[in-house]
Amino acid sequence: MDRVSNKIQGAVFFRVRVSLWISLILVAAILALYWQTRTFSYIHYDDPEYVFENVRVQQGLTIENIKWAITTTHFSNWHPLTWISHMLDSELYGNNPGQHHSNNVLLHIINTLLLFNLFRKMTGDILPSALLAGLFAVHPLHIQSIAWISERKDLLCAQFFFLSILSYLKYLEKSTWSRYLLVLIFFSLGLMAKPMIITLPFVLLLLDHWPLQRFGFGFNGTNQVGLPPVIPIFPCSNTSIFLEKIPFLVLSILSAAITFHAQEAGGSVATISQLSLLARAENAIVSYVLYIQKMLWPQQLSVIYPHPGTHPYWLIIISALIFSVLTLLALFYAKKTPFFLVGWLWFVGMLIPVIGIVQVGIQAMADRYTYLPMIGLFLAFSWGLYHFPPFKNKRSLYFSITGSCILLLLSVTTWRELQYWENGVSLFTRAVTITKNNYVAHNNLGYEFVQIFEFDKAKKEFELALQINPNFEIAHLNLGRSLIEEGNIAEGIEHYRSAIKIKPDYADAHNNLGNTLFRLGKNHEAAANYIQALRINPSLTETYNNLGAILVSDDKFDQAIILFQKAISLNPNYLDAKTNLEEVIKAKKIKSQELERPH
Repeated sequence: MDRVSNKIQGAVFFRVRVSLWISLILVAAILALYWQTRTFSYIHYDDPEYVFENVRVQQGLTIENIKWAITTTHFSNWHPLTWISHMLDSELYGNNPGQHHSNNVLLHIINTLLLFNLFRKMTGDILPSALLAGLFAVHPLHIQSIAWISERKDLLCAQFFFLSILSYLKYLEKSTWSRYLLVLIFFSLGLMAKPMIITLPFVLLLLDHWPLQRFGFGFNGTNQVGLPPVIPIFPCSNTSIFLEKIPFLVLSILSAAITFHAQEAGGSVATISQLSLLARAENAIVSYVLYIQKMLWPQQLSVIYPHPGTHPYWLIIISALIFSVLTLLALFYAKKTPFFLVGWLWFVGMLIPVIGIVQVGIQAMADRYTYLPMIGLFLAFSWGLYHFPPFKNKRSLYFSITGSCILLLLSVTTWRELQYWENGVSLFTRAVTITKNNYVAHNNLGYEFVQIFEFDKAKKEFELALQINPNFEIAHLNLGRSLIEEGNIAEGIEHYRSAIKIKPDYADAHNNLGNTLFRLGKNHEAAANYIQALRINPSLTETYNNLGAILVSDDKFDQAIILFQKAISLNPNYLDAKTNLEEVIKAKKIKSQELERPH
């Protein structure tokens, strides 16, 4: 008995030691690739709204800001944990982008280790779990989620996703209400970071099938095909397995409703008149196949893939055939290789919220959407390679060599692609080079040129954006600003008016037009635009200040004081508003004294 016990203890010690070394290698690989991001700058695409121009975030963690994070749907999203995470970074590091980038890398490291240990625990297979985690760690498709500060929400969401599953395993070992509640808490926190994980109930059912093998279990500890689970699982009926997912489903539906409301209120959801259901379905099926292609051959990666509206019929037909064949193969081999079916359905199911049936934004697809869904394909590939028939005799050796070569090639590609994320100019130059008719990338490249005072280049990019899409209101706004800065005020105003005509509820266009009219001395027209801007977006701090200045010129001191105070309440560090408030109070006092003085 002692010999047997020693052998078991030795085997356990060996597995723990191997797992520890694999974990260290995963950490080293991520640091080797992503440590360079500490020198990267902000990107003027979402980063201003999420971090360095967001007054709430810049103020750091305060009670008022936390309340704001919980209640706001700013930027067409409800994700309070994401806002709080950015606030914490600003509290600790100020406006240093390198530290924000470093925290993204740290979160990715934690996610990778959680994923490795999760599947190692569920399957008992160390090597396939290591390859799965390695693919997750270094694949180029994940660059966007890690190197883009604004995508902190991806990383936070994934962390709570993995913690939900790990706590779910604890619940399966001993089914208590406290353990069940912990799973729900982690899931709720994930939804508060990004609603991408609304598909968790579906993923849990997939894991119940494989590798947990819960379906069909009897009280003898085996399922219908006589296979024991890898981890000790408290037996229950198939009905109970489905019933225990209902609270998760309720939370998913609630999160989806909140998200849709926030995005619709922010004007991010495309209407049927803008993009038909048929066009959405066609793009969805093509996108599924393009995601697979980019997994296998991660080249020509762009921060933005513009929606083409329609795809060529041959591409739609080929994509539908590939999708159908892969689905049929996964179903046909479901009993023999259940990891193929689970991996495929994981990939397909987790992408449904972002595949474009409900079209949010102008993109056809996005690399960042694959951060969690691509685990399904990585899973199918890793276990498929591990059970590859030619590896049968020396499985561990051949698998390790092949997997290491694949990870090395992917790492080289990731290193190369990551260089484009160093700054906005290189990122969007890359985007306009490798994509067609990418008017958003041209506009964003122009905006990056503005930041480095290369106004001629910026103006050219804005004009190119409008040549591709004359109804792109943001390019009209940016071109109008550029023209005004070079002294072409009349033409600049026309572009502001064009932006408002295209999008009447465009607060920034009303505000900028108001600023220009104010400079020209057309105070009443400027005030009308300021008022309209504030009706659309009541959080425009500078607009309150500027409108207050106009009211001061009309001797409407009391109204001006209210507006300056509102600006200061939104931004306590707003010096112009503080100065204006002090001056208007003095002016009001002087005016009162003059009125009281006997004539």
